[in-house]
Amino acid sequence: MISKIFERHIATQLQSFLTKHDLLYRKQSGFRTSHSCSTALISLIDKWMEDVDEGKYVGALFLDLKKAIDLVDHEIIIHKLKLHHFSSAALKLMKSYIYERLQLVKIGDV
Repeated sequence: MISKIFERHIATQLQSFLTKHDLLYRKQSGFRTSHSCSTALISLIDKWMEDVDEGKYVGALFLDLKKAIDLVDHEIIIHKLKLHHFSSAALKLMKSYIYERLQLVKIGDV
């Protein structure tokens, strides 16, 4: 329970930093307040309807990237955080979160 509260706090701080420094692509929908898959789809459908009205062709390819973060090189993430002048304490925290996480299951005394 504490870890979820801590993760939420880190996510809130990171989101605040990214927003304050305008580091997110303006059409980024994931992980942003007041944005969702629905808002992204509405935006796409509006654009497609405009294009169809103008006689343009419209095509789409959909990919499920829900586990994409697992494929990102963590060293690249840390490097990008350094480039954006994250403090050494913040970098240390992120490294420990990425590299030193353990999960345990306890059943009875085992």
